[in-house]
Amino acid sequence: MSVSNRTSDRSVLVRSMNLSLRIRRWSVLCLWLAAYSVCFAQPAKSESAPTAATSSDKQTESAAQPAASGGDLSFDLFEDDKKKTESPEQAKAAVDAALATEKAGRIRRAMLTTHQAMGFSTLAALATTLVIGQFNYQDKYVNGQFTGRFERAHLGLGIATSVMFATTGSLALFSPDPYPKKYRLDTAMIHRVAMAMATAGMVTQMVLGPIVDWRTGRLDQPRLALGHLITGYATFAFMATGTIAYFF
Repeated sequence: MSVSNRTSDRSVLVRSMNLSLRIRRWSVLCLWLAAYSVCFAQPAKSESAPTAATSSDKQTESAAQPAASGGDLSFDLFEDDKKKTESPEQAKAAVDAALATEKAGRIRRAMLTTHQAMGFSTLAALATTLVIGQFNYQDKYVNGQFTGRFERAHLGLGIATSVMFATTGSLALFSPDPYPKKYRLDTAMIHRVAMAMATAGMVTQMVLGPIVDWRTGRLDQPRLALGHLITGYATFAFMATGTIAYFF
């Protein structure tokens, strides 16, 4: 009984000694880690302190510069300084340029208004000329009657329509442009392209008309007359397209 007690006492003593040895080791390790962190943390703090001080000094200097100069916060709402530096000749030239631009704008507005009114009139005259021309073609080359009752009306309408078309185009072509704009694909560009094609058609008509009359009695006269008629329809289509594009 006494032997077993002694054995248990020894085992308890050994366990306690091992536990105390482990505690000592862990305490030494913790102390070493604490000393290591303190030694390496102080230089970092000492290095970061001048950086913070430098940044604060820079902010102070940057904040003091506008206050010292006073130029960054000042502005001239009515540009009085610029007006004072302008000479009387420059001021007079600016006023003359503004008046010339305003005058050119009024002239352009009046010319384009007349251009628009004459455009509708020319389109109506061209439609009438086309109808009479169709009757004239039917009378000469389809029905075989050869009465000639539509010739003078067609000739007079053709001349009047050509003059009106040229006048309408000249109003737009020679109108002043005080506000130049870049060319782009819009209704104005469609109007220009369509009217350019209509102009080519009108020139072709003025050339083909006398040629058809000059080829009277020849075998190619009906074909030339048909070409003249087809060109008339194409010219009317181009002009109608340009007019609608300009109106809308």
